[in-house]
Amino acid sequence: PDLTSVTLLRPRAHGDARLRRLLLAAAREQGVEALLGPRITSLRQWVMEQDPAHGAPLLGDHGRELMLFEALREHPQLFERHDTWRLVDTLLELFRELTLSGATPPAAYEAFVQRLREAYGLGGDDAACLEPLGREARIVHTLWHAWLEQQRQEGREHPDARYLRALASLEPGNIPPGSLYAAGYDELLPAETALLNGLTFGTIL
Repeated sequence: PDLTSVTLLRPRAHGDARLRRLLLAAAREQGVEALLGPRITSLRQWVMEQDPAHGAPLLGDHGRELMLFEALREHPQLFERHDTWRLVDTLLELFRELTLSGATPPAAYEAFVQRLREAYGLGGDDAACLEPLGREARIVHTLWHAWLEQQRQEGREHPDARYLRALASLEPGNIPPGSLYAAGYDELLPAETALLNGLTFGTIL
């Protein structure tokens, strides 16, 4: 009946009360009337708690918006008459997806274009196919670098970058067997999958 050493990872909290009822019902079938634990939390929350080196101060939502807005103002030739704040929202979402996927911007624009060619299955003779994306590619490459450089200059760290760093620092072999379970995840980042697949014992339900 003592499950205090067990942590159950869940993507959302809305089903946790039902999960606890099911665990208790299963325990009662074994003649146990009460349970201690387990702890139920999210994978991200658990990973961040394991990170001993917190590093630079985190960049908050408002700070991220202002920082990217400043980067946009420094490159007005890139967006002309576009609504700056709408671009901020769009680019922040894009940069977040790129960060969580583990992508890093190549230093050279040409290398970035080559990545696009490979991603879209374009060969060297298909330059015309890439032309509609050329302007957007220049915007993303330039502002992504500018945004990351501003973070470095101000000594701030993006929360998603901190999360990936914390994930990478974990050694699955150091997690006690049978202490960590994940349930209900239908979408995982590559770094999350690598951690869970490397567990000595546990399961993804």
